[in-house]
Order: sequence, then structure tokens, then C-alpha cells
Amino acid sequence: NNLIGVNGDAGIEKMWGVYDLDATDIVPTVGIDAILAPLASNGGSTQTHALVAGSPAIDAIPAEFCAQGDPATDQRGVSRPRGAGCDIGAYEFGGPTQLEVLPLVQTLVRQGLRLRQQVTASARITNPGGLPVQGLTVSFNAGQTALCEAVSDADGMASCVARPLTLPNGLLNLGYTATFDGNDLWDAAEGQSGLLGGGL
Repeated sequence: NNLIGVNGDAGIEKMWGVYDLDATDIVPTVGIDAILAPLASNGGSTQTHALVAGSPAIDAIPAEFCAQGDPATDQRGVSRPRGAGCDIGAYEFGGPTQLEVLPLVQTLVRQGLRLRQQVTASARITNPGGLPVQGLTVSFNAGQTALCEAVSDADGMASCVARPLTLPNGLLNLGYTATFDGNDLWDAAEGQSGLLGGGL
């Protein structure tokens, strides 16, 4: 399985009529920006081109063929496959995640003639190269008390509001945890916050 060319053009001319693409080779119909990210430090000892979401290289090698000549890890040491099949190239889409948990922020919100206190919990979830990961559900907890859940956006940020009335006394000052339980592509991760990051 090879990914050859861009925009529907393999960029290869037959030489003496003896070369042709194999049936398992893929000629992408999209440009390089829809296949690979720029060369970067994405984890591991060498730089790699990360696959972008929707890349035709993702899951292009059927799972039953992953163990036939393909290493069990990508160039960074991330185990493969992460999805329905292995990805073409040195980078397996998905892998370890990192959670940076931001301090809780307290604010006052006006509701009619009254002011109500609210607390916002936030975390940033990234891949080994520090790039944001979108669409992952992060759970926030203070001790044994569940605060809220949020899905990470395009910037890898997951934020939600929890009313402080649901919190046991004093837990706001102890910080809190954010947890991602993992899925077929991304490893589970957990982070711990510090104290309040803003306030009244």
C-alpha cells in the first residue's frame, strides 16, 4: 500500500512500459495539505509529517495486513493500528494524549437584579506534538464530585460551567482533575489543576 502523487496525478511516467501502479496503491484526489501536516516534532526521536484529519492515508492498510511486514509501532513508537486499519507512512493517526488542566475560574453573572457565582473548568488536550485534538469528551471532577463534561473544540479546549453550590465546602481551593477515558484512536489521559485562576 503506497500513497503516490496528489490531486489525482501520480506524477510517474512508465519507463519502457514496465512500471505501473499496483492495485493497492492510492493516488490521492486532494492536495498535499489535505494529506500531511508540515514536518514537525510530533514525539519520538525524529521529526515526522503528521497525518491530518481525513487524510486518505488513514486506515488505508487493512487490519489483517498490519502485522505482515508492518512494524507494530510507527516511527515515533506509537502502537498501530489506532483505527480500523494501519495508516500509510511513518505516522499513525492518534496515539498518546496530553491534558493541560487550567485553574478554575470564578466569575459573577448577573441574572436580572441578582448576581450569581459560577465556576468554569477548562482543559487543553493535545497530541504528542502539541497539536490540538478536537472532539474528545473531557470529564471534570473535584474530589468525588462531578463538575461537568465538555467536548474539545478545534483549539483542543474543553470548557464547561459548574455551579459552585454543587461542590463540597473547600474543594474549590484544592483544585480539581480532568479526565479523558480514551477511545479507539486516543489514549486515556488525566490532569490535575492548581488553585483558582481568577475570582471575585
